[in-house]
Amino acid sequence: MEREMKWHIYNMEHEPLCWDDKALEFDFPEDAHDFLRDVDEDLLEGVVVVQDILFYDGGYINATDLRIVNDELVKMEER
Repeated sequence: MEREMKWHIYNMEHEPLCWDDKALEFDFPEDAHDFLRDVDEDLLEGVVVVQDILFYDGGYINATDLRIVNDELVKMEER
């Protein structure tokens, strides 16, 4: 399967941020940073946003327009 460059959020162990065991990926760096505003601050220490090609066995979620609301991923309405 051919993958393309996306933006991913990694911790200091170079593990991608996941939801339901699927790696979150974003089309633009701004979307990754916007998503981080909804994440528990304890998880934010040492995270980096990186553009790369990720091969992840658990699968992927394109979280470009998703945010965390009441512990669920929801699609944002108009930006």
